Amino acid sequence: MMGLLNILYNALASIECLILLVLISHYIFLEPSYRNKNSWIKLGVFHVVIFTILVFASEPANDLPNLTGFPTFALYSFTCRSKKRILGFFRVIPILGTMLSLLFIVEAFSYALTSNSLSESRSLSFILDAVLWIVLVIFFLKGKNWRRQFEEEIVYMPDKNWEKYVLNGAGVFLLMLSLLLVSLEESSIKEFYVRLIILSGGISMILLLIAMAAMVKQWRKKNYYMYTAEANQRFLKMELEHFRNYQQMESETRRMRHDMKNHILCMETLADKDDYAGLKKYIDSLGQNMQALDKGIQTGDPMADAICSEKSHIAAKSGISINVQGKLSADIPMEPTDLCAIFANALDNAIYYLSSSNSALEKKISINISSQGSMELITFENPVANGSLIPAAGETTKKEKSSHGFGTVNMIEAVRRYNGTLTRNVVPVGSGSVFRLEIIIFG
Repeated sequence: MMGLLNILYNALASIECLILLVLISHYIFLEPSYRNKNSWIKLGVFHVVIFTILVFASEPANDLPNLTGFPTFALYSFTCRSKKRILGFFRVIPILGTMLSLLFIVEAFSYALTSNSLSESRSLSFILDAVLWIVLVIFFLKGKNWRRQFEEEIVYMPDKNWEKYVLNGAGVFLLMLSLLLVSLEESSIKEFYVRLIILSGGISMILLLIAMAAMVKQWRKKNYYMYTAEANQRFLKMELEHFRNYQQMESETRRMRHDMKNHILCMETLADKDDYAGLKKYIDSLGQNMQALDKGIQTGDPMADAICSEKSHIAAKSGISINVQGKLSADIPMEPTDLCAIFANALDNAIYYLSSSNSALEKKISINISSQGSMELITFENPVANGSLIPAAGETTKKEKSSHGFGTVNMIEAVRRYNGTLTRNVVPVGSGSVFRLEIIIFG
């Protein structure tokens, strides 16, 4: 019976260890995390297998199985990265140091105040485990909005920055300090001084952990607000360009109206002279001038109009046309920043592909908008080469990797704010293929 209870306790301890490592990895060291349930299930199976092996390989009273979280986390750090996976193994060291410092802080105060370590008091360990599980449950149940905001902000974090080196250095320092202070319990120094040193070390760890958390928060906010400021600058530029184009079209329209009487008089003169060839030529010329007064792309929203008009002007330089069918519903309002994230990034990706493609593709981009009730469907389509693969969200085929790859992620985050979905597919159309980006949002 005691052996079974010990196995159960070790199982919970190993899960606690793994959860702490994963949370510290993602929310302190800003490491990537799994995005689908299947990956988590596979990791769980691996954890169970390793735990079972350690249970059968050790004595019933041995606590070796509760170390299962460490190899499981090493696998997690390796597999959750799409690139630089070896670096994931090295990141385990500072992350492990941070987790051990959290455990040591509790151990330090227990030893400094009572001269007893937690390992000597199983009842106190049970109480601390219960408190930890309560905190974790509250975090997962009540922290949904905070986690969503966190995910939105870390999208704009650069891969390389001095803050990450500071975090890694602090984690390694915490690991070394934890091991050093633990070894003091077996030293020949007087107990009073040992307790004082350990207590001081625990307090120092608390201060360092607070500094790390504050730095991550400040760093996260700084990059997020920098991106937001740049996005707002782009919005203003697009709106200004759209307004200038509108002013020019209004001026041309007034000029055409002013000259209309003269145009009619000229056409009557040509008709009276039976100069039908000249009349046809004059009408064709007038028709070309009328086409130039086209008010541009109309989506039903000024911000979307500004974005599409600007992108249409850019696309035209590469011989690419943009066609819009349908109007955005006024009953499903969207923030200008979200509209920009969706339309600007979708069109940028399509324009980049068509302008850089060497194949003989029809250079056109289609935008179809339809709504029903509180649901709106926005579809972007452009021809692609047969057999084309879709890069994962966050990845890019562009040369400057560090400054690209955010477009799809930004669109996904914008769509999520409206409880919507975003799907990307390459579908066969006739003898060719079309990339289709479908966005569903709800008002």
